[in-house]
Amino acid sequence: MDKNDTLILCCASVRRHLDAAQRKLGTDFPVRELSWENHKEPAVMHETLLRTMAELPESITTVLSCVCSCGGVWEGVTLPCRVVLPKMDDCVTMMLQTDDTLRSDAKQEGHIYFRDCDRGEHSVAAFKDEICRRTAWRSARPSSADSWRAITTPT
Repeated sequence: MDKNDTLILCCASVRRHLDAAQRKLGTDFPVRELSWENHKEPAVMHETLLRTMAELPESITTVLSCVCSCGGVWEGVTLPCRVVLPKMDDCVTMMLQTDDTLRSDAKQEGHIYFRDCDRGEHSVAAFKDEICRRTAWRSARPSSADSWRAITTPT
């Protein structure tokens, strides 16, 4: 494998981790990034993947995928070259890997996972605000970034 015939395909949600891994390993493969917003609709992610694979240059003989099986994204995809797929259910599991022990689904039931770099509508704060809005709770201003208080609204 060399960087003239190999491409890494990744979801934008793991891009900074992929870049760090390439720096650590001393590799410099080109990367084709898929928008993480496609995860909202598996059919859209699937169509994006089909289009991306169809647009690959003929010189690419190997695709190293950092796109897992999110929403069945790889089902029915005709592969024009060799594709190395992670044996994981989704990108969250990939980011939870801390060693070489394979865990196909490392998530825990009842947990929600956020990345510290998420901002805007996908941040922890936005999620908290949405929960409060949906449950008719009002949030008091926290005294520090690490503390939250919820006060029920009298009816």
